[in-house]
Formats: sequence, structure tokens, C-alpha cells
Amino acid sequence: MNDRVALSINDWCRWSGIGRTKTYQLISDGHLPIVKIGKKTLIRTSDGEALLEKFRQISPTSKMEAAN
Repeated sequence: MNDRVALSINDWCRWSGIGRTKTYQLISDGHLPIVKIGKKTLIRTSDGEALLEKFRQISPTSKMEAAN
């Protein structure tokens, strides 16, 4: 994915192609863990890769249903 250990929300959205609203929904639903350092919210690259891998294993028509 990336040589960085963690990504900011903006960097994650750019890399994954998932918008900010959906990203925050995934976070609040417990599908995407975050790390807070002060006010900064980070997503571990390993957690992001695991989430995307989970979506790859689901059929295209039900990808977003799995996240809800």
C-alpha cells in the first residue's frame, strides 16, 4: 500500500478512493480502527489494507452493504 505506518484521513481517502463521509462512517461503525495523536486522526496502513482485503472478498454488489 504505502511505506508509511499510518495515513491521515485525507491521505487515506486519496489512496483508497473512499470518500471522507464513508471513511468516518466506517470508523464509527467499528470497521476501520483509528489512532489519535493529539487532534490528529490516523489510520494504520495495516488496518486499511485489511479493510480493503475484506471488501475484495465480497461480491461487488454487496461491498457497501458489508460496511453498514
